[in-house]
Amino acid sequence: MERAKATFAWVEQAFAPVCAAGYSEFRMGRNLYILSATLALFALVSCGLAYTTVAHQPGSPGDQSLWRTTGLALLVLALVIALAGIFSSLFEQAERRVEEARLREREKRARRG
Repeated sequence: MERAKATFAWVEQAFAPVCAAGYSEFRMGRNLYILSATLALFALVSCGLAYTTVAHQPGSPGDQSLWRTTGLALLVLALVIALAGIFSSLFEQAERRVEEARLREREKRARRG
């Protein structure tokens, strides 16, 4: 048990600036947006390579159709992950509003009683 506390202690210390900035919990939506943007960038690079002379060079990795297919697959994956990020953000916002409403209701009851 002591070892687990020590492990969590250094994690809390490492992420103290993040928590001090107002992020009491890690936001999954932001991470998903970053992942989606990265995959979209790779998709653009892959599709761009299909239209350059790199795909026509002998010994290049694959042909034009392979670069286009890879770009399309990465773009679809980026869009799905962006959708997951949107849903994650929406659910976090809904949970936060429900929690705020519950706390307000509790304060109202405390004032009355």
